[in-house]
Amino acid sequence: MHKRLLRNILGLILVAGLLFTAIGCSGNTTTANTSTATTTTKVSTTTSAATTTAATTTTAATTTATTSAGNGPLDTAGRAYTPYTGKFDRTFTIYNLYPMSSTGATWGINAKIGVDYAIQDTNALGGLVVGGMRYKIQEITYDDAMDTAKAADLAHMIVSQNGRYTTMCSTAMVLSVEDYFAANNIFNQAQTIGQPKIIGSKWPLQIMGGLDPADFGPSTYYSYLAANMGVKTIAMLNPDSDNGHIWGGLVKQDVQNLNIPVKIVYDGYYIPGTQDYSPMINKILTLNPDMIDMTGAAVGEAALFAKQVRDAGYKGICGDLCTQGDPATSWQVAGANSTGWLTVGFAGKDPTPLYTTFRQKEEKLTGQPMYVSPPYVYDQTMQLFKAINQANTFEPYKVMDILSNMKWDGLYGPTNYIGNTPGSPFDIKHAISVGEPLIRFTTNSQAEWVTRGSYPFQ
Repeated sequence: MHKRLLRNILGLILVAGLLFTAIGCSGNTTTANTSTATTTTKVSTTTSAATTTAATTTTAATTTATTSAGNGPLDTAGRAYTPYTGKFDRTFTIYNLYPMSSTGATWGINAKIGVDYAIQDTNALGGLVVGGMRYKIQEITYDDAMDTAKAADLAHMIVSQNGRYTTMCSTAMVLSVEDYFAANNIFNQAQTIGQPKIIGSKWPLQIMGGLDPADFGPSTYYSYLAANMGVKTIAMLNPDSDNGHIWGGLVKQDVQNLNIPVKIVYDGYYIPGTQDYSPMINKILTLNPDMIDMTGAAVGEAALFAKQVRDAGYKGICGDLCTQGDPATSWQVAGANSTGWLTVGFAGKDPTPLYTTFRQKEEKLTGQPMYVSPPYVYDQTMQLFKAINQANTFEPYKVMDILSNMKWDGLYGPTNYIGNTPGSPFDIKHAISVGEPLIRFTTNSQAEWVTRGSYPFQ
């Protein structure tokens, strides 16, 4: 009796223990399935094995990134990537020498946007790996204010800080420092034009990033304008500066050498920063040209000229075909007088889906139509960083050897560097090759695609 009672009590205790254990195990399994296991599954689709552990411990951040990016985080151009979550050993500094103020501010501000995005994306991918050390990229930007003396002073400052890699975006400023940079073995990424004075063998560490055919407007656009818009005579204006004289010389050279069916009836130069163009406008009006081409004008200068020349009654075609105009700036300064202005850039039609994604992100950031330079500065800077990684050194000559021979599918499509080709006006393979379209300003800061040019010495 007592033994049977004891066995019953022990049995009840055993059953109760089993039930408690089962309930407890069931609760743990549910927790794993709804938290850790689920998070690991999400992370595994976007991260490598090396980052899974860290990602699992930061569930909220990982889930947000995964959800917002679909299959994973996206770079500026909309390409999915595996984010680097480890540590950096050191920092690498790239120096921007840009006109962040003055009439060239549009160039500097927008070039910096391209560099910013390239640094952001490269750091997200793990930065630079050189000599077994991982470097996080940082930038220091100096404002040259379109002042050559100031640019020279800043160039000396960069060298004194042991800088080795620089970017610039004004031809006049590049011309003022390129010999000094060359003497000190500084790699200079010049987003500019005036190629024969920028990328010859005298400057083996200088690479040209302005979109061709900016230096060859006549060879790519004048023939089109003659055939499709009735342009036979052209009045040309350039800034009275080193770069302005380079552009003017190239235009006249190409018209003659390439037998372009137009005649330049006026070849004038104005002081940069001019506020009153009426003396030149009055002279041009007496010649009644089919087109006035400001060629290499700064954005603010072109916009002011557009206002004044239309107010003076000129009805012909106007534009600037060696530099990239900005419809937003032109509309702000000239209003409806900027309608019909021709320049080079991208508008109305995007060259690739990657470009579209980049443009949409940049326009959301600024609230303005995208200026032409951020995409190509981004592409060029991304390739520079890739070349450093591939060279596994910061030695600029070795990096340049790799970079100048790279080909890539960028925001504009297939892209590479060109040079040393028959008839080419420069003697080194350091000019980026992207055919830049001709565009026309419409209304309210908008522009439309006209035609796409092609480089004559490809």
